[in-house]
Amino acid sequence: MRWRSAQSETVSVGSGLRPSARHRRKARALSSVEVSEAPDGTWVMAIGYAEPPKIVEKRRWQQKLVDVSRRHIDQIKCILNLSWPMSQDENRCLSVEEQKELDDLLGRVEAAVIPNVEALDGFLTAIAVGPQLIIPSEILSFITGSESDQTRSINWTPSEKAKHSQLVIRAWCQISAAYCMKACRQPLFLPDEHGTVFGNHWAQGFLTGTLLRSDAWAKLAEQDDHAIHFLPIWALAYEHATDPEHRPVAEPMPDEQRRGYLAALSQSARAFYDHFADMRARYSQQKTADLLNHPRKTA
Repeated sequence: MRWRSAQSETVSVGSGLRPSARHRRKARALSSVEVSEAPDGTWVMAIGYAEPPKIVEKRRWQQKLVDVSRRHIDQIKCILNLSWPMSQDENRCLSVEEQKELDDLLGRVEAAVIPNVEALDGFLTAIAVGPQLIIPSEILSFITGSESDQTRSINWTPSEKAKHSQLVIRAWCQISAAYCMKACRQPLFLPDEHGTVFGNHWAQGFLTGTLLRSDAWAKLAEQDDHAIHFLPIWALAYEHATDPEHRPVAEPMPDEQRRGYLAALSQSARAFYDHFADMRARYSQQKTADLLNHPRKTA
């Protein structure tokens, strides 16, 4: 089984987060993006501009110490077990063969919002680092559509549908656990037949994931201190936008510039995770109490 093509020719992200005209101008002027960790524990994103005046803009953000105590992890497990019971075997990481199997299942969905596993990785990352812990049933219904949704035709057998659900939730658990435990996690990219990585689908999938809690993400994007972390995502997601006005970077994108964007994606996701930490913790505590008090309503 071969991976399907990873490059997106055109894209219309619909109601997803869009870069403003000012942010598009800044993205077009970028010549380099470098992310590094300073001795004091903060992350520094250095942005180099090719257009005059030639400057290097540095933005620094504090990496918060998020409470990942046993109690908080148990709350997350409680939500998962009450809303989507999983065995110990189902909690293991996806193998390469399982990733390819999931990629094939996603590719058989007509008018799919998540066309492949690269887009799924970006989509689930946005959910994992976002403002709320989203239960599996909401994630799955967003990917496959409701039973009354006639726009998506899914040619799956019952066993394939069950397999899809199992693999998606396992992938989500793997991504969520990595951020929760402060592990260094790199995005999953699908190279093309020449081994080239583009990252378009990952970025598009990430923006699609923000739609599940769009209000909180939109407010974050309006803040200049945080909008900088959207720049690599916007640049890749809208690289081949149907409307040329929405393309932050002129085509073709230089290889060095693309490598900088790809390298910055994981740190942007980490910055989002840390920013939403307090909001996510409050929500998970409330959700745990609701599920314990009314388990039948969410089962």
